[in-house]
Amino acid sequence: MHYLLLILAALSVALLTATLQKKVWHGVESYRQVFNQNAQTDFRSMFLFFDVSVIWPVVLTFSVVLAGLVWALTSHLVLTIAILALCWVSPQVLLKWAQKRRMKLFEKQLPNALFSLSSNLRAGASVSVALSALLEYSQAPLSEEFGLIEREQRLGVTFADAFKHLSVRMKGRAVQKIVAAVLVSYQTGGELAQTLDLTAHGLQADLHAQERLQALTAQGVMQAWVMAAMPIGLALTMHQLDETFSEHLLSTTIGQSVLLIILLLELVGLWWLSKINKVSYG
Repeated sequence: MHYLLLILAALSVALLTATLQKKVWHGVESYRQVFNQNAQTDFRSMFLFFDVSVIWPVVLTFSVVLAGLVWALTSHLVLTIAILALCWVSPQVLLKWAQKRRMKLFEKQLPNALFSLSSNLRAGASVSVALSALLEYSQAPLSEEFGLIEREQRLGVTFADAFKHLSVRMKGRAVQKIVAAVLVSYQTGGELAQTLDLTAHGLQADLHAQERLQALTAQGVMQAWVMAAMPIGLALTMHQLDETFSEHLLSTTIGQSVLLIILLLELVGLWWLSKINKVSYG
């Protein structure tokens, strides 16, 4: 009877393990498909064309190896799972960061590009010729996006529709302003060169205002980090002056409670100061 119970228990454990393994594998496979699809879209939006399926094995191998090293060194299950999750999420975070950086660079290049287009149009050049002259001296990412506009025009797409497509690819506020101005110019029959010129001046003023705000808030951000570092510096100083101070702080329940309260207040203070210093323009 005991052997029968042991066999039934072993079969139950094996069935449960197989079911869990199947569920985990299905979840990993679903995540891989979503990861590859999102990576393909993100890379194409940045004009990077290659087989993204090679990224997933590299991410999976690196995450497993790093998590294995953390487990071997610390034997801490929560830390190992956190490292594994961080490795899986970090590629998407890096992609979003790269897209945001590309958008900022594109918006900085826009005013000069619009001035160039406006000057060429005033000189009597057509839109296609003006775009060709712009692409000859421009750099990425502006050359990539406006190069696509030029290719769309060669296929018969109007300048306004090409800018609409640009607003779908680049969702920045500056691009939306340009698209709105170009559409209004086309609908009202206004002069496109003048519209581009006025829009470029407006974008240039916005960029200058944003840079000025960043310069003014940089001091506040530095003050926030200095204030956050003061308790840590004070604790290190007290430890050098009196080692029993840190021993009581770390070994007793009251000391640990005080450390927890300090940590929570530090986090709340940093969050509060980040909200105060976070100023947006436009």
